[in-house]
Amino acid sequence: MDVAADAAVAPRGFRLLPGEDPARVHGVGPSSHPADDERARRHQARRGLVARRGITGVAAVAVIINVWCSFLAWSVGGISWVAHAVVAVPSLYFVCICIHDGCHFMLTPWRRVTDVIGFLLSLLLGVPFPLLRASHLAHHRHFGTEKDPEFVVYGATLLALPFRLLRVPAFYFRAWRDLGRVDRVLCVLHGAIVTGFIVIVGADAWLGLVVPALLTIAWFGATTVYVPHAPVARRLMKHLTGHSGYHDEHHRNVAVPYNQYWELRLRDLRAGLSVENYRGETAMLAWLNQPRRFGAGIVVDSAAPRGEQTC
Repeated sequence: MDVAADAAVAPRGFRLLPGEDPARVHGVGPSSHPADDERARRHQARRGLVARRGITGVAAVAVIINVWCSFLAWSVGGISWVAHAVVAVPSLYFVCICIHDGCHFMLTPWRRVTDVIGFLLSLLLGVPFPLLRASHLAHHRHFGTEKDPEFVVYGATLLALPFRLLRVPAFYFRAWRDLGRVDRVLCVLHGAIVTGFIVIVGADAWLGLVVPALLTIAWFGATTVYVPHAPVARRLMKHLTGHSGYHDEHHRNVAVPYNQYWELRLRDLRAGLSVENYRGETAMLAWLNQPRRFGAGIVVDSAAPRGEQTC
Protein backbone atom coordinates (compact mmCIF):
# COMPACT_ATOMS: atom_id res chain seq x y z
CA MET A 1 0.00 0.00 0.00
CA ASP A 2 1.45 3.34 -0.98
CA VAL A 3 1.26 6.66 0.89
CA ALA A 4 -1.64 7.92 -1.22
CA ALA A 5 -3.63 4.79 -0.46
CA ASP A 6 -2.86 5.19 3.25
CA ALA A 7 -4.10 8.78 3.16
CA ALA A 8 -7.41 7.62 1.71
CA VAL A 9 -8.17 5.36 4.67
CA ALA A 10 -6.39 7.15 7.51
CA PRO A 11 -8.84 8.33 10.20
CA ARG A 12 -9.15 11.98 11.06
CA GLY A 13 -6.25 13.16 13.19
CA PHE A 14 -4.00 10.21 12.28
CA ARG A 15 -0.40 11.26 11.65
CA LEU A 16 1.02 9.40 8.66
CA LEU A 17 4.59 8.27 9.03
CA PRO A 18 7.28 9.98 6.92
CA GLY A 19 7.82 8.67 3.41
CA GLU A 20 11.38 7.74 4.36
CA ASP A 21 10.11 4.81 6.43
CA PRO A 22 12.70 2.06 5.67
CA ALA A 23 9.93 -0.52 5.45
CA ARG A 24 8.55 1.43 2.50
CA VAL A 25 11.91 2.22 0.93
CA HIS A 26 12.95 -1.44 0.92
CA GLY A 27 9.52 -2.70 -0.08
CA VAL A 28 9.02 -4.78 3.05
CA GLY A 29 5.40 -5.90 3.04
CA PRO A 30 3.13 -8.18 5.07
CA SER A 31 3.59 -11.92 4.89
CA SER A 32 1.48 -14.86 5.94
CA HIS A 33 2.49 -14.54 9.59
CA PRO A 34 3.34 -11.49 11.74
CA ALA A 35 6.59 -13.00 12.99
CA ASP A 36 7.83 -13.55 9.42
CA ASP A 37 7.10 -9.93 8.54
CA GLU A 38 8.92 -8.75 11.67
CA ARG A 39 12.00 -10.80 10.80
CA ALA A 40 12.06 -9.18 7.37
CA ARG A 41 11.95 -5.73 8.96
CA ARG A 42 14.76 -6.65 11.35
CA HIS A 43 16.94 -7.64 8.40
CA GLN A 44 16.20 -4.62 6.25
CA ALA A 45 15.31 -1.71 8.55
CA ARG A 46 18.31 -1.63 10.88
CA ARG A 47 20.25 0.84 8.69
CA GLY A 48 23.43 1.31 10.69
CA LEU A 49 22.27 0.77 14.28
CA VAL A 50 23.60 -2.29 16.06
CA ALA A 51 20.98 -3.52 18.54
CA ARG A 52 22.10 -4.32 22.10
CA ARG A 53 19.36 -6.62 23.27
CA GLY A 54 19.12 -7.91 26.83
CA ILE A 55 19.12 -4.77 28.99
CA THR A 56 15.33 -4.50 29.11
CA GLY A 57 15.14 -8.26 29.64
CA VAL A 58 17.18 -8.01 32.84
CA ALA A 59 15.21 -4.95 33.93
CA ALA A 60 11.95 -6.81 33.26
CA VAL A 61 12.86 -9.57 35.72
CA ALA A 62 13.71 -6.95 38.34
CA VAL A 63 10.38 -5.20 37.77
CA ILE A 64 8.44 -8.46 38.14
CA ILE A 65 10.10 -9.02 41.52
CA ASN A 66 9.43 -5.40 42.50
CA VAL A 67 5.68 -5.63 41.73
CA TRP A 68 5.27 -8.90 43.63
CA CYS A 69 7.20 -7.62 46.65
CA SER A 70 4.99 -4.53 46.76
CA PHE A 71 1.87 -6.68 46.43
CA LEU A 72 2.96 -8.99 49.25
CA ALA A 73 3.88 -6.02 51.47
CA TRP A 74 0.40 -4.54 50.95
CA SER A 75 -1.42 -7.86 51.37
CA VAL A 76 0.14 -8.44 54.82
CA GLY A 77 -0.54 -4.87 55.90
CA GLY A 78 3.02 -3.61 55.67
CA ILE A 79 2.15 -0.69 53.39
CA SER A 80 -1.05 1.11 52.39
CA TRP A 81 -2.83 0.47 49.10
CA VAL A 82 -1.93 3.97 47.91
CA ALA A 83 1.75 3.30 48.59
CA HIS A 84 1.44 0.00 46.74
CA ALA A 85 -0.22 1.72 43.78
CA VAL A 86 2.50 4.37 43.67
CA VAL A 87 5.04 1.56 43.32
CA ALA A 88 3.01 -0.82 41.14
CA VAL A 89 1.52 1.45 38.47
CA PRO A 90 4.82 3.00 37.24
CA SER A 91 6.42 -0.44 37.46
CA LEU A 92 3.63 -1.93 35.37
CA TYR A 93 4.05 0.89 32.86
CA PHE A 94 7.65 -0.23 32.46
CA VAL A 95 6.34 -3.79 32.12
CA CYS A 96 4.40 -2.54 29.09
CA ILE A 97 7.62 -1.11 27.65
CA CYS A 98 9.39 -4.42 28.18
CA ILE A 99 6.52 -6.34 26.58
CA HIS A 100 6.76 -3.97 23.62
CA ASP A 101 10.43 -4.88 23.23
CA GLY A 102 9.40 -8.53 23.44
CA CYS A 103 6.83 -8.05 20.69
CA HIS A 104 9.69 -6.98 18.41
CA PHE A 105 12.01 -9.79 19.60
CA MET A 106 14.27 -7.18 21.21
CA LEU A 107 13.84 -8.14 24.89
CA THR A 108 16.78 -10.58 24.93
CA PRO A 109 19.15 -12.00 22.30
CA TRP A 110 17.36 -15.37 22.58
CA ARG A 111 13.87 -15.97 21.15
CA ARG A 112 12.85 -18.63 23.70
CA VAL A 113 14.01 -16.56 26.67
CA THR A 114 12.21 -13.53 25.26
CA ASP A 115 9.00 -15.54 24.94
CA VAL A 116 9.25 -16.86 28.51
CA ILE A 117 9.87 -13.41 30.02
CA GLY A 118 7.14 -11.92 27.83
CA PHE A 119 4.70 -14.56 29.06
CA LEU A 120 5.56 -13.86 32.71
CA LEU A 121 5.22 -10.10 32.17
CA SER A 122 1.85 -10.47 30.50
CA LEU A 123 0.48 -12.32 33.54
CA LEU A 124 0.67 -8.98 35.38
CA LEU A 125 -1.53 -7.29 32.76
CA GLY A 126 -4.07 -10.03 32.06
CA VAL A 127 -3.60 -10.16 28.26
CA PRO A 128 -1.62 -13.14 26.83
CA PHE A 129 1.75 -12.30 25.34
CA PRO A 130 1.16 -14.12 21.99
CA LEU A 131 -1.94 -11.99 21.41
CA LEU A 132 -0.09 -8.81 22.33
CA ARG A 133 2.73 -9.63 19.93
CA ALA A 134 0.50 -10.62 17.01
CA SER A 135 -1.76 -7.59 17.41
CA HIS A 136 1.14 -5.15 17.79
CA LEU A 137 2.88 -6.48 14.68
CA ALA A 138 -0.45 -6.13 12.87
CA HIS A 139 -0.47 -2.49 14.01
CA HIS A 140 2.90 -1.97 12.33
CA ARG A 141 1.84 -3.69 9.12
CA HIS A 142 -1.54 -1.97 8.82
CA PHE A 143 -1.10 1.37 10.61
CA GLY A 144 -3.74 3.90 9.68
CA THR A 145 -6.14 1.36 8.20
CA GLU A 146 -9.14 -0.46 9.60
CA LYS A 147 -6.99 -3.59 9.95
CA ASP A 148 -4.91 -1.79 12.57
CA PRO A 149 -5.98 -3.12 16.03
CA GLU A 150 -5.54 0.39 17.44
CA PHE A 151 -7.56 2.08 14.68
CA VAL A 152 -10.57 2.56 16.96
CA VAL A 153 -8.63 5.06 19.12
CA TYR A 154 -7.14 7.28 16.42
CA GLY A 155 -8.68 10.73 16.25
CA ALA A 156 -11.07 10.11 19.15
CA THR A 157 -12.31 13.10 21.12
CA LEU A 158 -11.29 13.33 24.78
CA LEU A 159 -14.89 12.57 25.75
CA ALA A 160 -14.98 9.40 23.66
CA LEU A 161 -11.41 8.31 24.45
CA PRO A 162 -12.10 6.29 27.66
CA PHE A 163 -14.74 4.23 25.88
CA ARG A 164 -12.55 3.76 22.81
CA LEU A 165 -9.61 2.61 24.95
CA LEU A 166 -11.80 -0.03 26.55
CA ARG A 167 -12.47 -1.44 23.08
CA VAL A 168 -8.79 -1.87 22.19
CA PRO A 169 -8.34 -5.22 24.04
CA ALA A 170 -11.28 -6.62 22.07
CA PHE A 171 -9.46 -5.70 18.86
CA TYR A 172 -6.32 -7.35 20.22
CA PHE A 173 -8.17 -10.61 20.72
CA ARG A 174 -8.92 -10.68 17.00
CA ALA A 175 -5.27 -11.69 16.58
CA TRP A 176 -6.29 -15.17 17.82
CA ARG A 177 -6.90 -16.23 14.21
CA ASP A 178 -3.26 -15.42 13.35
CA LEU A 179 -1.81 -17.60 16.12
CA GLY A 180 -0.33 -21.04 15.71
CA ARG A 181 -1.28 -24.02 17.84
CA VAL A 182 1.47 -23.52 20.44
CA ASP A 183 0.61 -19.84 20.92
CA ARG A 184 -3.06 -20.67 21.35
CA VAL A 185 -2.17 -23.20 24.03
CA LEU A 186 -0.07 -20.54 25.77
CA CYS A 187 -3.04 -18.13 25.68
CA VAL A 188 -5.29 -20.73 27.31
CA LEU A 189 -2.61 -21.44 29.92
CA HIS A 190 -2.28 -17.71 30.58
CA GLY A 191 -6.03 -17.38 31.09
CA ALA A 192 -6.09 -20.38 33.45
CA ILE A 193 -3.24 -19.01 35.59
CA VAL A 194 -4.75 -15.52 35.86
CA THR A 195 -8.26 -16.83 36.58
CA GLY A 196 -7.00 -19.36 39.12
CA PHE A 197 -4.96 -16.73 40.94
CA ILE A 198 -7.92 -14.33 41.16
CA VAL A 199 -10.26 -17.09 42.39
CA ILE A 200 -7.82 -18.33 45.02
CA VAL A 201 -6.61 -14.96 46.30
CA GLY A 202 -9.93 -13.15 45.94
CA ALA A 203 -10.34 -9.44 46.69
CA ASP A 204 -6.63 -8.92 47.31
CA ALA A 205 -5.91 -9.97 43.73
CA TRP A 206 -8.47 -7.49 42.39
CA LEU A 207 -7.30 -4.56 44.49
CA GLY A 208 -3.60 -5.38 44.46
CA LEU A 209 -3.05 -6.36 40.83
CA VAL A 210 -6.14 -6.00 38.63
CA VAL A 211 -6.92 -2.39 39.54
CA PRO A 212 -3.27 -1.22 39.15
CA ALA A 213 -3.11 -3.11 35.85
CA LEU A 214 -6.24 -1.35 34.56
CA LEU A 215 -4.85 2.02 35.60
CA THR A 216 -1.58 1.22 33.84
CA ILE A 217 -3.28 0.05 30.65
CA ALA A 218 -5.30 3.27 30.54
CA TRP A 219 -2.15 5.35 31.09
CA PHE A 220 -0.10 3.40 28.55
CA GLY A 221 -2.92 3.43 26.01
CA ALA A 222 -3.39 7.18 26.33
CA THR A 223 0.31 8.03 25.93
CA THR A 224 1.38 5.45 23.34
CA VAL A 225 -1.76 4.65 21.35
CA TYR A 226 -3.90 7.77 21.46
CA VAL A 227 -1.55 10.76 21.69
CA PRO A 228 0.84 9.83 18.81
CA HIS A 229 -2.09 9.67 16.37
CA ALA A 230 -4.39 12.35 17.81
CA PRO A 231 -4.94 16.00 16.86
CA VAL A 232 -3.05 16.92 20.05
CA ALA A 233 0.07 15.02 18.94
CA ARG A 234 1.97 18.09 17.78
CA ARG A 235 1.51 19.78 21.14
CA LEU A 236 2.02 16.80 23.45
CA MET A 237 4.47 14.41 21.81
CA LYS A 238 7.46 16.68 22.36
CA HIS A 239 6.87 16.38 26.11
CA LEU A 240 6.58 12.57 26.07
CA THR A 241 10.26 11.83 25.57
CA GLY A 242 11.75 8.39 25.97
CA HIS A 243 9.22 5.71 25.07
CA SER A 244 6.12 7.15 23.39
CA GLY A 245 7.81 10.44 22.55
CA TYR A 246 9.96 8.65 19.98
CA HIS A 247 7.00 6.97 18.30
CA ASP A 248 7.84 7.88 14.70
CA GLU A 249 11.49 6.92 15.17
CA HIS A 250 10.38 3.52 16.44
CA HIS A 251 8.10 2.96 13.45
CA ARG A 252 11.00 3.70 11.13
CA ASN A 253 13.29 1.33 13.05
CA VAL A 254 11.49 -1.53 14.77
CA ALA A 255 14.73 -3.46 15.32
CA VAL A 256 16.01 -1.20 18.10
CA PRO A 257 15.34 -1.98 21.80
CA TYR A 258 14.06 0.60 24.27
CA ASN A 259 17.46 1.11 25.88
CA GLN A 260 18.74 2.54 22.55
CA TYR A 261 15.92 4.98 21.80
CA TRP A 262 18.22 7.92 22.62
CA GLU A 263 20.64 6.63 19.99
CA LEU A 264 17.81 6.10 17.53
CA ARG A 265 16.50 9.62 18.12
CA LEU A 266 19.96 11.13 17.61
CA ARG A 267 20.52 9.24 14.39
CA ASP A 268 17.20 10.35 12.92
CA LEU A 269 17.78 13.95 13.99
CA ARG A 270 21.16 13.98 12.27
CA ALA A 271 19.67 12.34 9.19
CA GLY A 272 16.97 15.00 8.98
CA LEU A 273 14.14 12.49 9.50
CA SER A 274 13.06 14.14 12.78
CA VAL A 275 13.00 17.68 14.13
CA GLU A 276 14.14 18.85 17.56
CA ASN A 277 11.56 18.97 20.34
CA TYR A 278 13.61 21.68 22.04
CA ARG A 279 16.64 23.78 21.13
CA GLY A 280 19.85 21.90 21.73
CA GLU A 281 18.25 18.44 21.78
CA THR A 282 20.69 17.09 19.19
CA ALA A 283 23.69 18.35 21.16
CA MET A 284 22.29 16.93 24.42
CA LEU A 285 21.67 13.51 22.87
CA ALA A 286 25.14 13.53 21.32
CA TRP A 287 26.60 14.11 24.80
CA LEU A 288 24.47 11.36 26.34
CA ASN A 289 25.37 8.93 23.57
CA GLN A 290 29.12 9.24 23.92
CA PRO A 291 30.58 5.74 24.53
CA ARG A 292 31.71 6.59 28.06
CA ARG A 293 28.16 7.43 29.15
CA PHE A 294 25.50 4.75 29.75
CA GLY A 295 27.34 2.29 27.53
CA ALA A 296 26.15 4.12 24.41
CA GLY A 297 27.93 4.02 21.10
CA ILE A 298 25.73 4.91 18.18
CA VAL A 299 26.55 4.20 14.56
CA VAL A 300 24.96 7.16 12.84
CA ASP A 301 25.75 6.33 9.21
CA SER A 302 22.31 5.40 7.90
CA ALA A 303 23.89 4.28 4.65
CA ALA A 304 26.11 1.63 6.24
CA PRO A 305 26.69 -1.39 3.99
CA ARG A 306 24.06 -4.03 4.60
CA GLY A 307 26.71 -6.67 5.02
CA GLU A 308 27.97 -4.89 8.14
CA GLN A 309 24.57 -4.88 9.84
CA THR A 310 23.77 -7.49 12.44
CA CYS A 311 20.41 -9.07 13.13
